[in-house]
Parts: sequence; structure tokens; C-alpha cells
Amino acid sequence: MQPPFDFKQLSKAWQQQPTQPLATDLRAAKRQQNYQRWQYWAELTAAGLLLIMGSSQLFGERTLLDMFAALFLFAGAISIVLTSVSLHRPLLNYSDWSSQGLLQFRLKKCRTSVCYLRYNQYSCFALLLFVITLWGLAWWQPAQVPNILLQVYSFLVLPGCAIGWWLFGRKRQQAKKQLAHLELLYTEFQESE
Repeated sequence: MQPPFDFKQLSKAWQQQPTQPLATDLRAAKRQQNYQRWQYWAELTAAGLLLIMGSSQLFGERTLLDMFAALFLFAGAISIVLTSVSLHRPLLNYSDWSSQGLLQFRLKKCRTSVCYLRYNQYSCFALLLFVITLWGLAWWQPAQVPNILLQVYSFLVLPGCAIGWWLFGRKRQQAKKQLAHLELLYTEFQESE
């Protein structure tokens, strides 16, 4: 005996119903977008400060340490600007707040988070290279590098960098899991249309 209705058709009809995002979802997405905007401008301000600090290293005595510090500050400013523009900018003016658009925004936000956490890990690695270079410079020309600078970078900054590398790695793994889940949801949403 045949059931009075087809479950496959019922399932397909149910999945194709038009849905409107909840007001709480929209508020959360707008909040995330505002946070991205704040983070974008804060990073551009930090890059500007790094450029000013790097420029100030070029005036005065111009020791090898000053030139080296200016190079690292300029490289840091350029990488911040490039990363900020490529990661945050696409989310700042996002305007499709339909159900599919909201899901797509969250997917883009999660991809951005994975890339941003990887960038932070690279920043920790760059700081490690800076400390190693400081030690090399101190070994090559001991009078150029003050001991207090070596101690601060070796005993405070370097352990903080190691902890940061580990924490960013953990958060990145969590974000990758969330990204896989969101990609699956997005694929299911696309197939249901």
C-alpha cells in the first residue's frame, strides 16, 4: 500500500520555503560588521604609527640597530595595511541580509578569521626573527645593542610570542572546524534551491 504523500516531495517543498532571517541574527551580523570596521580602522592607525616610528628611527645617529628597527617597522606597517585591506574591506560594505546572504556573510567572516589568525601567527614568527637578529647583532657588534633591550625581548616578548603562536593556532583550528560546518550548511542551502 502506497503512503498518501511522498516524503521526498514534502522534504523538498519544506526546504524550498522562503525564510527570513531572525532579527537577532541580523543584529549579530551587523555587530560583527561594525567590529570589522573598528578593527580595520584600528589596524590602519597602528600601521600609521609604525610608519611614524620607523621614520623617526631614520633621523639622528643612524646606527645599524636603528636602520634594522626601521626596516622591521616599515615591513610591519606594509603587512598590516595589505592584510587589513584584503581581509576586512570586503566585509565592511556587505549588504545582502537575506537568509542566503546572512549565511554567506558568516561564511566570509569565518574565512577571514582563519586567514587573520594565520597572519597573527606569521607576525609572531616575524617577531621571533627580530629577536634572533637582535642577538646576532649583539654578538657581532655588542656596543650597538643595549642589554636591557635584549633582556626585554628575550624574557618578555619571546615567551609572549610563543604563547601567542600556540593560542592563535588553537583558535585557527577551531575556526577551521566552524568553517567546515558553515561550508556544509551553505552547500545544503545552495542544493535546496
